Amino acid sequence: MAMIQEYTLDYVFAKLGIDTDRISHPVLMTEPICNPAYSRKLVSELLFEGYQAPSVAYGVDALFSYHVNGRPMDAGGIIISSGHNSTSILPVLGGRGVFDQCKRISYGGSNASEYMLKLLQVKYPTFPHKVTGAQAQTMVKEHTYVANDYIEELRKYADPKQLGELDRAIQFPYVEKVDEQEAQAAAERLAAKRREQAQALRDRAARIREEKLKEKETYLEELKELQESKSRDKLPPQEFLARLKAYGINTGDELESEIKATESAIRRIRNRILGIVEPEEKEKPSFPLVDVPDDQLTEEEKKEKKKQRLLKASFDARERMKREKEAEKAREEELLRQEEERRLKDPEAWLEEVRQQRQ
Repeated sequence: MAMIQEYTLDYVFAKLGIDTDRISHPVLMTEPICNPAYSRKLVSELLFEGYQAPSVAYGVDALFSYHVNGRPMDAGGIIISSGHNSTSILPVLGGRGVFDQCKRISYGGSNASEYMLKLLQVKYPTFPHKVTGAQAQTMVKEHTYVANDYIEELRKYADPKQLGELDRAIQFPYVEKVDEQEAQAAAERLAAKRREQAQALRDRAARIREEKLKEKETYLEELKELQESKSRDKLPPQEFLARLKAYGINTGDELESEIKATESAIRRIRNRILGIVEPEEKEKPSFPLVDVPDDQLTEEEKKEKKKQRLLKASFDARERMKREKEAEKAREEELLRQEEERRLKDPEAWLEEVRQQRQ
């Protein structure tokens, strides 16, 4: 997925006329509500390491659409943003999104197209041509709409006079016969052109990764040389700290952390060059000083203990919130299952209940 994202960004930057090896101005990325932090991390890592972007900002796509459509900043409303795989509902108050009241539903355009395709297959099982998913998607886009009043719409369709105005006749596309050899040759030329474009993008991305790898390796050698010079040249502490500050590092521990981070970055770049996909690593944080009595700690360790206590409280709160969300999701799934059972067991009573709730 990261490789596809990289090819997409290469194409976008090429279309924007950016032909340099790095992006020299800030980048603004839009994302849907509840986008996983891991996905944002991958995009940020790609932009910073692959394109050397100076800064990256993220914004919710629905809010951008809300403002660009001329809504006043002090007005309130509800944004319903329907995408390919999900639909998001976001309240807006004072020109800002109320994210703690937002909702994301796993139903989008692809689900509607799939449902349309199933309806066509059930209604016309002997149709001489097979209806494709792309054709079902076109029907959804061009011939469906959202009813403001569902019950009123049903009454219109029940009226024969209004049914004639609402009815839609769709002519299934006629495919003209073409020369198979000519069509095959054209398809081969198009495929060859696409392969050339894809290879050009891959070569550019590989060249950028190679240059980035050389820079990281040179930087790592300088850091290790600096680390070894402390004991080899017996540098005074002040001179050693001055050399550290030249690299933007304040202490020896920060130097050690920077070396490890650089080695990790080099390993990731090499794996990308070799086509190796690294598994996602999620390590549970440890807080070793939290349970240690204060009389057994130094002043520096006491400060670290206080920091670890705050981090542990934050981690426990996130875990507790995660468990509560999982329990809420399980409860909602159980309610949906019970409602589905009622619908299958007594459809008439279930339909009457739904109608009463919507009135």
